[in-house]
Amino acid sequence: MTSEHANITPVEAQHIAELAHLTIQSDRIDEVSAGLGAILKFGSQLQEIDTTHVVPTSQVTGLVDVLREDEVITSDVTPEALLAAAPSRDGQYFKVKRVLK
Repeated sequence: MTSEHANITPVEAQHIAELAHLTIQSDRIDEVSAGLGAILKFGSQLQEIDTTHVVPTSQVTGLVDVLREDEVITSDVTPEALLAAAPSRDGQYFKVKRVLK
């Protein structure tokens, strides 16, 4: 590894890959280590930028939320009518595919 990259050892690169649930081929581990080191070096360069006179912002488009008061309204639609339109139901509940494994 050249001195232009931060030092990321192959063992550290493998550990990072495992945390990310990635598989690295053994013949590419040195390349991945160097690449991760380059990313860290770039990140450290960003920390050196003087941002003293930069105004913090969370977005740059100038868009704002359009808010309104909550309004309670009544409906003629019954729970049974809504459930009747469901593709699948279990008693008084909508039946959906499992989301979590």
